[in-house]
Amino acid sequence: MRNKSTRTDIRFLAILMLMIIMSLGLISCSSEEVTEELVAGYGEYGAAFAKELASNYPYRKPYTEQEASAAAMIEEELVTLGYNPEVQSFSNLYGGTSQNIIVRIEGQGFMEPIYEPLDSDLEIAPTIMSSQNTNDEADMQMPSPTPTITPADYSEINRIAVIGAHYDSALSQEEIPEGYTYDGIDDNASGVGCLMTIAKQIRMYTDIGFDVYLVFFGAGNDGQAGSRFFYESLPGDVREEIEVMYCIDGIYAGDKVYANAGLSSLNMQNKYELRRRLYQAYDVCYDNPLYSTYGFDLIYNESNIYQDINDDGTYDYYREVTLHESDHRVFDEALIPVVLFDSGDYFYDSLEEIRQTKNLYLQDFGGQIGNTPLDSFVSLDPILNDDYLQYMELLENMENMPTNTPSPTPVVETDENGETTRAVRATETTELEVEYDRLETRINCVAFIIMGCLMKGSDDGITIDSYDALVVGIEENE
Repeated sequence: MRNKSTRTDIRFLAILMLMIIMSLGLISCSSEEVTEELVAGYGEYGAAFAKELASNYPYRKPYTEQEASAAAMIEEELVTLGYNPEVQSFSNLYGGTSQNIIVRIEGQGFMEPIYEPLDSDLEIAPTIMSSQNTNDEADMQMPSPTPTITPADYSEINRIAVIGAHYDSALSQEEIPEGYTYDGIDDNASGVGCLMTIAKQIRMYTDIGFDVYLVFFGAGNDGQAGSRFFYESLPGDVREEIEVMYCIDGIYAGDKVYANAGLSSLNMQNKYELRRRLYQAYDVCYDNPLYSTYGFDLIYNESNIYQDINDDGTYDYYREVTLHESDHRVFDEALIPVVLFDSGDYFYDSLEEIRQTKNLYLQDFGGQIGNTPLDSFVSLDPILNDDYLQYMELLENMENMPTNTPSPTPVVETDENGETTRAVRATETTELEVEYDRLETRINCVAFIIMGCLMKGSDDGITIDSYDALVVGIEENE
């Protein structure tokens, strides 16, 4: 246990100085500037890393040389960010070797209230023994005094949040038909770019209570071998401290970005407990101007499917869960709350109809992009950014513009080689130009949501800062 009085003094002074600095900043900045700084303004870093990873090592199938090179690239970048990553090697039954790249970030911890059990002979509320003699004090049993929670009634606990994404891709060069260019930008360079963005930005969040494990999983396309090895390597007491696992998988190519809980949450006895973290993700998205600023929305599985989803003999609504196999599964099987971020389109009436995209230009493989030869930034970027651009324009026309307003004109800028460099929404009614890039937007917004969820704290206790504020408040009232 830490020295509470020393820690309290330090934190109180730090909080006071921070409030002074923030106040001075607010004086010098407009409210618009402050808002821009707070909402997913992480720049192109994550998208650039995802594109570089995909371009350098497109055929990074599990246990290959390119997968190993991709792992080395991730490790090198984490070192550049100031971390000392752990490389965890593991092998398959045939002698192939892969690696998990792990960063452990120590959090503040939490303070859990200690409740002494009440005497079973004492009543919580007054009980009238005789309704005909209510003036007789002897006939009224007085309640036991309500216990007062003091700083001494708290103990320090650790809780862990695991955030993971697999970095391998699904196909080899020999599996790509002529005429296609493959690099696995969606599955799962996009998830890696998001996780790397978190690695870069999380140090700005100085009051996170969780110990945060950032894990770049190897061999995700081999039955989630990397995530399973990682989980099974953890000591039992560490597993008990894991409160949530966030998994980022293929957030670029699908029509919409989804957040889903695990299949274990279909059990009605622990449904809410296992979906509470999912609801927090929705809250972070809807409580912040991600939609108005970037056109980003976080969707729950909105299908109308009612059938036995998990083969337990009970019919379920296919809502807020997904059959998408990814690195969250081993955690879900251990009844740890999980939140899986992916992209697709779940708005169908049967499981057989569900696909990643309805885009008419991307139907070569039945609307699936991840794990197909279509999964290439060179192929996807012009189509997706133009589609995204038009969607935003249509939405703005429908909701915000008079019916007689001319339709905005899309502008797609290209370099000397004819490749798309950016998509710009330019309207005939305003001089304002807003730049939208689907990969950058989705990476940054998902990263922002996950870090916002971490800031909501633990279900089991209060943050150290909250505890210190409690101590200060009690001391001031004494």
